[in-house]
Amino acid sequence: MASPAVGVSFHVALAVLVVLVLFYVGRPLCWKITATVHDIRHNKQILKHGRRSSSLLEDHRHRPRHPPQQADPQAW
Repeated sequence: MASPAVGVSFHVALAVLVVLVLFYVGRPLCWKITATVHDIRHNKQILKHGRRSSSLLEDHRHRPRHPPQQADPQAW
């Protein structure tokens, strides 16, 4: 059986590893969720204030006029 000092140091190392994993995985995930919530709230404010038409017009300007042509399956 292992000595109590080895058990304690194993638990401390395991706790440090868990904290590091949570920090490096959880922090970017939290930032992404926060940014998404901010964007949703911003879009709701735009729609609520009646500025939707200008946003839609700007979005429409950036779209291609014609959809891309699909390849003819019989040409193969």
